[in-house]
Amino acid sequence: MQRSFVLAVLAAGGAGAAIHARWVGPYRLQRRVVSVPFPRLPPAFDGFRVLHLSDLHYIPGNRWLERRLAELALQTQADPPDVIALTGDFVEWDEDAGACAALLATLRARHGSFAVLGNHDYGNAFDPEEVPRHRLLHRLGDLVGDPLSRFNGRPPKQEGNRIEAIISALDHAGIQVLRDRAVPIGVHGQRLWIAGVDEPHQRRQCMARAYDGVPVEEPLLLLAHSPDVLEGDFAFSPGLLLAGHTHGGQIRLPLLRPWVTHTRVRLPNYRGLVRTSHGLMHISAGIGATVPLRFRCPPEVTTLVLHPAEAVKVPHEADRWNRTSPPVDATDSLIPPALAVRGRPGVHPSDHGALAPRAGGAAPPPFLR
Repeated sequence: MQRSFVLAVLAAGGAGAAIHARWVGPYRLQRRVVSVPFPRLPPAFDGFRVLHLSDLHYIPGNRWLERRLAELALQTQADPPDVIALTGDFVEWDEDAGACAALLATLRARHGSFAVLGNHDYGNAFDPEEVPRHRLLHRLGDLVGDPLSRFNGRPPKQEGNRIEAIISALDHAGIQVLRDRAVPIGVHGQRLWIAGVDEPHQRRQCMARAYDGVPVEEPLLLLAHSPDVLEGDFAFSPGLLLAGHTHGGQIRLPLLRPWVTHTRVRLPNYRGLVRTSHGLMHISAGIGATVPLRFRCPPEVTTLVLHPAEAVKVPHEADRWNRTSPPVDATDSLIPPALAVRGRPGVHPSDHGALAPRAGGAAPPPFLR
């Protein structure tokens, strides 16, 4: 009797976890704010805010993603961050790039939006390393719903996407695609460089071109789609690396490391702020996914607030960097329209700081101190 009861409890728990992973986890958007120590950061950039978005995996008809981006647009229009950094995997098919770029064009930033390309933008079927994964997705289709390759009845393009069409759509939306190049941002006569590399998971990057013209004594923010960028030859370590690609692992069981991250490099963690051999890297868990499954790893939108390295203490415990506020978006039916909060129109009333305060403003929430 006792054994039957235990088995029944375990079965019920497993079923509940599966239901959560399929129908709740992928739709509980977290909005996070993280203070980041940045070496060689000029005083003019103290409090500089970078809104980090990654891995949209946009497909027309994804109403949840369209609504979340519309809400984010209202927030950025009311209180724009300094920069928006988009770290790849915008679409699955190049013909959807225009619709995706139109949504991103509504986001506002004081110094513009910058992007790098992801492996899905090039077309995953074109990547030999991903063929076994696509076969597995087909086999899981009956369990989790139609996998990516069956969405809208469109199979992956065996020849890959027209990448220039995606770049053109982003450029038309006012988003600079940094394909192995760097650009400076000037504030009060001081500069911060933003560089981006081509897709490192498929080994398309050229680090030398990305660093070309960047003075070693000036601060650099480096964008890459995958943490595999760490395999590259760095001219010097940037002040901060931004990446996505891992989706945080999507399924994170208690006490275990993420099972699937699709990276070659090994890291202490695959989401949040992580120490690497080339300084700190922020890995976004992404806002979308190819397979609609997430457990203990919600989608996220993160604002990174830069401060001079000596002004922010880096905790010894790596996980302290990854503590977040509770999820603020559960399901579409639970999300009211964006309302004014604290005198700031367009900010969601349950948002615990999607956009960080300016330098000298209110203190960050306790989980960020």
